[in-house]
Amino acid sequence: MNLPDIELCCHGFSVRFRFNETQPTSDCLYLQIVICFSYDNPSEDIRARETWVSKNDVLRLAAFLETELQVIDARVESDFPTFVTLNYGFEFVLKYLSSIMEGETEVPAAVLEMMVVVSHLADGARVFAGVKGDCSVSSLRHFIDDLRKVTP
Repeated sequence: MNLPDIELCCHGFSVRFRFNETQPTSDCLYLQIVICFSYDNPSEDIRARETWVSKNDVLRLAAFLETELQVIDARVESDFPTFVTLNYGFEFVLKYLSSIMEGETEVPAAVLEMMVVVSHLADGARVFAGVKGDCSVSSLRHFIDDLRKVTP
């Protein structure tokens, strides 16, 4: 069974989680993360190496983002914690940004930093690539809801 892609839409880019359950285990999903830019040149997208990710990590990510949104909603200074999967396949850093304009409305937002593993060197070291940019709170909430749907 293939799960639908989940996408976090940010300003200038999106982060797409492509889950594949062709060989599912009871607690893991096969995942590729693609960072897509807003212009029409897919050859410049950043594609992470496909990897197994635990369903627990997916739920941890949803909880992490939800906690950070509470900080953003309260407009409090925070230490900008980092979320890292247990297998170190990707990491998220979410930081508060005062606001952004959506149409003619000023809305709370966050700065999202995301790094994904794009290669492994012969000595086992990982090579990361990533993106950093503004992301609306409403887009993050939608992404959190979608994450929870893939881990029933």
